[in-house]
Amino acid sequence: MNVDIHYHDTVVVFDLDDTLIRERDFCRTGFKVVEDYLTERYDNGRFKGLCARMIAALEARLPYLPVLEDALAPDLRDIKEDVLDIYGAHVEPAISPSENVVSTLELLKSRGIRMGLITDGRSRTQRAKLQSANLLKYFSPDMIYISEERGADKSRPDSFTDIVRKFPEAKRFIYVGDNPEKDIFIPTLLGWETAILTYNQDNAHFQSNNADIIDTATYKDIAFEQLLQIIS
Repeated sequence: MNVDIHYHDTVVVFDLDDTLIRERDFCRTGFKVVEDYLTERYDNGRFKGLCARMIAALEARLPYLPVLEDALAPDLRDIKEDVLDIYGAHVEPAISPSENVVSTLELLKSRGIRMGLITDGRSRTQRAKLQSANLLKYFSPDMIYISEERGADKSRPDSFTDIVRKFPEAKRFIYVGDNPEKDIFIPTLLGWETAILTYNQDNAHFQSNNADIIDTATYKDIAFEQLLQIIS
């Protein structure tokens, strides 16, 4: 593990989905990749409209995996994991972070602020998102924490404490996320500051509006670009 004992500034760590990227964008392009793959391999019209049905579930904030499972049942259930791998690994067409995200990350990078990423999800899927969105350039490889790779999700302190050990002289640690249920408790417990972004109705998943949880965030209902004011 690399340890930077000379760094005395702020360490900023980000969530990925609906924080740095719009997860819906990745889902939509992935659904199309899945439909195209299945249609090409089993060209009998069976999978026509699968993408639209999965998008409809996404828009209704319903689980979209059962839509795929229904389409594969009963004779193609054994290829489900292969299909999910294809979905999770797709990088084209590219997804684009908002201009505010890119400009903020560029400014933080130019100021020498150490940045990290802690995200829940499959390794191939999350890394495909980072590649597709051209975000890998903002994080050193040892500052990317994906739950499948680490064997611990954000409900456990493992990834957060590992980052603290890397920067023993840092003056502040801030975790930036969009989901109060998942992005506040553990970092706060460890003495981090937390910044929860303004809820966007187009987020892929409904986020808690529980005031008791949200009020424990250090900064709440913020726009991404406001991070520059928080960190300065």
